[in-house]
Amino acid sequence: MQGKYFKHKDGQIVAMKRTKHSSLWKAILKAMPLMESVAVWSIRNGKTTSFWHHPCMEHDLVLKDNTLQKDPSILDESSVADWVDDNGEWNWIKLQDIFPPNIMALIAEMEPPKDDPGEDKCIWGLERDDRFRLKYAYNLAADHLDPTGETFWKEFWKWKGPRRTKHFLWLVMHDHLLTNK
Repeated sequence: MQGKYFKHKDGQIVAMKRTKHSSLWKAILKAMPLMESVAVWSIRNGKTTSFWHHPCMEHDLVLKDNTLQKDPSILDESSVADWVDDNGEWNWIKLQDIFPPNIMALIAEMEPPKDDPGEDKCIWGLERDDRFRLKYAYNLAADHLDPTGETFWKEFWKWKGPRRTKHFLWLVMHDHLLTNK
C-alpha cells in the first residue's frame, strides 16, 4: 500500500495523488491540509518532532514563524530533543539568541522532552482529551467548504440563466469540457 499511495521526499513519507487513484483516496488527500491544520504534536522523548516545523501541543506554536533571526539556515531539521541540554532542561543559551522574550516564556511553560516516556505522537488538536470525534471533524470540514460544495450547487441550479450556459458551466466544474479531439 505504501508503494502505491506514498513516496519518500526529503526523508519523509508523502501521500501521492494520481489520476488513476480512487475518488475516496483523492477525497482523503483533499482533506489532508485541513486535518493537518488541527493536528498537534504531543512531545514525549522529542526525537521525532521537528523543533521548527511541527506545532506543539501546549500552544499550537510553530517556532519557525516566531524567530528573531531572518536567516533561513537556522531552520534546520533538528528535533525537539536537540534543544535540551545534558541536564534534561531547555538549552537556554542556544534559545536566547533566536527567540523574543514572549516566545521564551511560552517555551519555559512547556516541559522539556524526557528519554523514557515513549515516542512523540501526532494527536487531534481540537479536543483537550486528544480524542478524535467524527462530529467535530465533520463540522470543521463543513466550515471550510469549497465552491463545489452543496450550497454552491443549490444556488447554481436556481440561477435563471440560459440552460445551455448552465450545462456548459456544469461540465467545466466537473472537468468534462467537450473538445473535438
